[in-house]
Amino acid sequence: MGYADWLDIWSRNLLIRWQYDEQEIKADPLTYFITYPLGVINVVYNRDAFNTAGGFNTDINCWEDADLHVKLAANKASFAVINQVIAYSLRHDKGISNNQTRCWNCRLIFLEQYLAKYAQAVSKKVFEQEIEKVKRAFLAMAAYSSFARLIGTAKKYSLNVPTGIITTLYYVDKILPQATLNKMRDAYFKFKRRRFIK
Repeated sequence: MGYADWLDIWSRNLLIRWQYDEQEIKADPLTYFITYPLGVINVVYNRDAFNTAGGFNTDINCWEDADLHVKLAANKASFAVINQVIAYSLRHDKGISNNQTRCWNCRLIFLEQYLAKYAQAVSKKVFEQEIEKVKRAFLAMAAYSSFARLIGTAKKYSLNVPTGIITTLYYVDKILPQATLNKMRDAYFKFKRRRFIK
């Protein structure tokens, strides 16, 4: 694999540079690829390793490329990094990833699968950290109806992920207008920032 630059399709401004650390990958590839998702445009695969890992999950067409690398790591595939940009992704608002609520729900589904399959091989803190990222994404997008699954996952696997605010928002979403909920969410973020600064 090499680095990949995500560029705005119109301005060609750099949005994200995806870089990977070969030493960290070799130390613990399964944890690494759960934590640092890898796309496919900047990777060359060994056919046998790809087929042995089962290829792509065709039931979910978002985060399926990142999932492939988790499966390869679980199958003891080896990885090497070229420390330079070898691919460019032109980003626009017409692709499937434009629906971020849908994409983060897919991410949550994959994390649930990893919790079921790899709980013995990967630290619980890694899963807590990744579920927390999903929670923050849902909060930022005001995707309140998506909280039910996340709350259930945190409870099922006894994850140390605070769910008080999202439980409140999930239930209040059924009776209050979205604008009111967004004010509650913004007040929560403001409170969290104050606590962090102090």
